[in-house]
Amino acid sequence: SKTGVEKRKHLRINTVILADLYSLDSFNTFLGRGCITDISTGGMQIETNEPISATDEFVLKFSLPNGSTFNQTRGRIMRSKKDTFTQVYGIKFTRINWKDKLKIWWFLTVFLNRKKTNSPSPTP
Repeated sequence: SKTGVEKRKHLRINTVILADLYSLDSFNTFLGRGCITDISTGGMQIETNEPISATDEFVLKFSLPNGSTFNQTRGRIMRSKKDTFTQVYGIKFTRINWKDKLKIWWFLTVFLNRKKTNSPSPTP
């Protein structure tokens, strides 16, 4: 933001994780594949090569680097923008069970703690 103050409700980190999107209909239609570029317990940002034509809720399927898998998390596109070569989508989780939310929270916590302990210590 212009003020430099983060206004997001949920802590998020930058990532590079593949995700697949499927329709909620009985056909479970494949809607597209993208790269999760950031994730939080409230949602994620995905970049795709092709536009995703999802106007309603859809299912997200992805795995975190720590092995946690997600197959039933639902989301909705809240914003989209065309980048130079990709399409960028802000996705809000509309249905995520507490175990999956906890798995994301744990991933974020471990990642941030690891980042803190690997940062160089200030010199006197």
